[in-house]
Amino acid sequence: GGAAAPDPAEATVWFGADTPHASFFSPVFPAADGIPAALATGIQGAYTASSTAWWAANTVKYLMDVHFNVMRPVVGRAQKEWEAGAETFAQEEGGRLAALRRACEAAPAKHGKHNATNATNVTAPEEEGAKAEAAAAAVAACVRAGAANGTDSTDARVDAHWAAGVARWNKLFGDLMVQFRNGYNNSFFGPSAPGVNAEWGLPYPDSWLIASHFVDFPHTPTERARSAGEGAAGAAAD
Repeated sequence: GGAAAPDPAEATVWFGADTPHASFFSPVFPAADGIPAALATGIQGAYTASSTAWWAANTVKYLMDVHFNVMRPVVGRAQKEWEAGAETFAQEEGGRLAALRRACEAAPAKHGKHNATNATNVTAPEEEGAKAEAAAAAVAACVRAGAANGTDSTDARVDAHWAAGVARWNKLFGDLMVQFRNGYNNSFFGPSAPGVNAEWGLPYPDSWLIASHFVDFPHTPTERARSAGEGAAGAAAD
């Protein structure tokens, strides 16, 4: 048979709200009951990029479509930086949840249930199984309650973590707009030279130029004048 499924109480789910190439990935924990507000709120019919993970990632995704080849490395670096911090956060939070679970298992009387280790004086396998299930459910409920309790709870920290991700991706959208504005790759020289930047044109791929019939238009002043003259001559001849 295959490997056993991980215990949900110890699992970490990594989630990105939109396509992988444009999203930031952050953890959620099945053992906790709360859902980050950045994932629980927002609809496609109303623009809420400042508070919704999907909109924050979706705006970056659509902007990347303008010049994917040059924007993708910038987004990739942002993802790598964000997810390194998210990995540390996930390990710390997973450790806190594991400690909470151990505390819940060690103090079953507080939850009004019997721990599985107390379910030894039974004879029927069915009764023993039912007590074990009840004990597991009680521990899970204890963990969920503990994860939601207080301003420094797991739910609160996860919510704040996702809100920080939304803010980072909103900044990323602005950074992309500034760096790649007007069809250029702009390199700014910093506070010592405000407003001074170098611009590199971003060429369009041949496939787009052909599909849009851009190659059919005259490009130089001489070509445009010749084209205009030929057009005027043709109209006069008609």
